Amino acid sequence: MMPIKLVIALSCTALLVTGMVAADKEMSKDAKIKLGEAVYKDISRGNCLACHTLTGSGIEQEGNMGPNLANFVGLPDEYFFNKIWDPNVDTPNSTMPPLGRNLRVTKDEIDAVIAYIRYTVK
Repeated sequence: MMPIKLVIALSCTALLVTGMVAADKEMSKDAKIKLGEAVYKDISRGNCLACHTLTGSGIEQEGNMGPNLANFVGLPDEYFFNKIWDPNVDTPNSTMPPLGRNLRVTKDEIDAVIAYIRYTVK
């Protein structure tokens, strides 16, 4: 019989390795876009549509406090990522909340929102 500490250590290692394998698997493009749309619309996560319009999204009730995100699709992903993670870095006193820094969205969710914006605008 194995000592309990060894069993716990092996279990933790197995969970860590399983999580790393799952994280390494690329999400399909369609799944990423679906996740991005969900985060974009979800009040508890991104809720981007509360402040932004996205031409082509077909969403009837969009916000107008922030800019139309379709106007920014020519900019690199890093620009979008940084604005979502913490807009105050580039724009002090931005009215946009730092969704990534405040742990409302993950890095993967931000990447998915960017994919959704790019897919929607085409």
